[in-house]
Amino acid sequence: MAINLIGIILSFSLVIFLQSFHQVEEGTIGLYWRGGALLKGYDEPGLHLKLPFITRAENIPILVQTEYVTNISCGTSGGALLKFERVEVVNRLKKELVWETVKNYSTKYSEIWIHNIITQEINDFCSLHTLEEVFISLFDTIDDKIRDSLEHDLNNWAPGIEIISVRVTKPLIPVDVASNYEKIELKKLEIKIEEQLQKISQTNFETSKIVAKIQAEEKKEVSQIQMQKQIAEIESQKIISEIEDETTSQRIPNLKLYSPQFLTLKMIEGIPKDSEVHYGPNVKNIFKLKIEEKQN
Repeated sequence: MAINLIGIILSFSLVIFLQSFHQVEEGTIGLYWRGGALLKGYDEPGLHLKLPFITRAENIPILVQTEYVTNISCGTSGGALLKFERVEVVNRLKKELVWETVKNYSTKYSEIWIHNIITQEINDFCSLHTLEEVFISLFDTIDDKIRDSLEHDLNNWAPGIEIISVRVTKPLIPVDVASNYEKIELKKLEIKIEEQLQKISQTNFETSKIVAKIQAEEKKEVSQIQMQKQIAEIESQKIISEIEDETTSQRIPNLKLYSPQFLTLKMIEGIPKDSEVHYGPNVKNIFKLKIEEKQN
């Protein structure tokens, strides 16, 4: 009996010893409850002591985490039923506000401020819009709308929860409706392709017009240059002709002035009055005698 009692005491002591420690993992902080009341403060990662069986410990994550809200059913303004298979919400708790958040909303804060609000926002969005708007034209705005709504509510009521991003998957719609929308999407794609081809054609046409205009301007400039060149040549020929005419008009009087009769007259006038004039066949002998007299 004594041995059994010792064994029971040792086992109970071991359990108490093990229950006296609490390990806080990295990426979390440790919160403690005693008698159902949340104790003030928190513990950092590591090994910590607590009262066995009296104090309850729980690790609260403060790293970035993703909450998945699944299978959200809603009805559009036209009465069509849709189902959003999944909405992903990336969030994290601010370390300095973890205790306050858990104090106000318990460790199930994400159920209150993420899951419930997401479901409500999806239903509100569907009820205000048609199937076409929810499924196609306004679908790309759902993410931002839900994120903005979450941030607005959290800033007012639970500032310890930080929303990083929201991603909404495409909703499921009835098969026959989906088939019609696929045809619509294909038609839109064809229209877009046709519009792009028209734009390309218009661009090519405009380019051709610009090229033709440039070529016409170049031809015009070349014609102007050639015309200016011809005008310059004509003016040059005119100037040369005027110079030749002026030279000719000055040369004609000179030709008349220096006629044979005029030259003969001038030659006679140039003979001195006291000069001797000899006529006849003995002119050479006379010049010879004159030379001999001068030498003597």
